[in-house]
Amino acid sequence: GRIVQQGHVGLGPGGVGRPQEGADLGYQLFSLVTIDGRSGSGKTQLAGALHDRHVDAQIVHLDDLYRDWDGLSAGLVRARHIAEQWSRHNASTYLPTHWPGTAARGRVTVTPDRPLIVEGVGATWVGRSLAHAALWLEAERETRKRRALERDGETFVPYWLAWELQEDAWFAAHPPRPDALVRVPDDPIRG
Repeated sequence: GRIVQQGHVGLGPGGVGRPQEGADLGYQLFSLVTIDGRSGSGKTQLAGALHDRHVDAQIVHLDDLYRDWDGLSAGLVRARHIAEQWSRHNASTYLPTHWPGTAARGRVTVTPDRPLIVEGVGATWVGRSLAHAALWLEAERETRKRRALERDGETFVPYWLAWELQEDAWFAAHPPRPDALVRVPDDPIRG
């Protein structure tokens, strides 16, 4: 299934895609959505498009929770705690990772009174049993690598292969459930 049809991005009571004709777009369109896929597949871009459509949503970028280039598993455990707190109607906070070449940021608060988008490698696991929708983005390896290196610049070059091996190990141990996912092909924003 595609998530973009004729320029509309959103999640409604019928699932991913366009709301039913005549639907009232003033209601809360989604609660917890996860956007998963390998590095460079377009997760952050899609999360941004959803946020543009639903500005009250909060986004947890898993890149903010991986503490270093070897921190995939530990970052996902931190993210799961945030998602669980949100689902129990509790606020939680985290200090985003200060990656080289980026500005340091202050503590982020995730509140339970607003929808939540969790995006990043392993997001499906973070939202298991909590998410109202789980999206999996796919793109060819070379496309993903090009995008990731364009996005992160020279900082990511020495870590690409090591990160890819972490992704391989994570998804081998924790495969996303295909029946619980909407698979989104390459370049979902441009359709």
